[in-house]
Parts: sequence; structure tokens; C-alpha cells
Amino acid sequence: EILQANPSDKVLVSDGDSQLLLKIFFKERVDITRIKLRFDKHPEVKEGDDVVYGKPNVIKFYADKGDMTFDDCEACKPADEYRASDENTPEVERTCAGRYFRRLESLVVFVESAFGSEEDDQVKSFINRLSIIGHQAIDYHAVYKS
Repeated sequence: EILQANPSDKVLVSDGDSQLLLKIFFKERVDITRIKLRFDKHPEVKEGDDVVYGKPNVIKFYADKGDMTFDDCEACKPADEYRASDENTPEVERTCAGRYFRRLESLVVFVESAFGSEEDDQVKSFINRLSIIGHQAIDYHAVYKS
């Protein structure tokens, strides 16, 4: 639900720690031009709940690594990486230039850490919206029509 317009600010939250792994698979090969992430509305904290939420601090993007796990994130080189400098940033927009974001079948978004997770390993990261902007990739193979 965070891939659609999200006026009610639904939230996707990491479960055990601040790390979050999102895998997006496309029906056709795509060329991605921009990726936008919004994280401006913290999840509601219920009374008596000791959960702490932090905005994503380090976000890595992996192209065509649909079978990736958390363990693979350290070994693989990301196609792009974002490191936040300000905790008050409500959203991130990355321009996807270069060959890494062409003719993709999948995209993996890895939130490596959240603000506050360095001091407290119980901090959970969250995302309100993920937007992937691009178009269907051109098929360079011959297509015969009858």
C-alpha cells in the first residue's frame, strides 16, 4: 500500500531492528529514472509501548538482485546509496542515471540504518511512501507481427 498514493500516511515498519528489505518485481523490464521515498509521519506509539521509530539514515538500492537476503547486502555493491545528513528530511528523491537502472526486472531497497539506531539497537525504521518513476524498457529483439 505504500507504493500507491498514500494520503492517509500508512506506514511500513521494520520488524526486529532498523533494517528493512523491500523487493519490487516488475511485470516487464523497465528503465528507472527516479526513486522517491517519503518518511514524514512516524507510526503512532501506543501508551505503554516502548518502541522507538527513526527515519531512515542509510538507504541502498540494488538492481536486479531479487533473490537477495539481509546477509547478501553487505557483500553486494549497491547501484546507488543515500546517506542522510539531517534527521528532519521528510523525503528523498534519487535520480537514477547510468546503466545500473536500465532494463530491470527487479529492484531491492535496503534500509541499512535509521536515525538513533547507533545508540539503541531497538530503533525501528519506517517508510510512508515509495515511488518508482520510469518507463517500460525498449525491447531490442526483433518482434514479428502477423
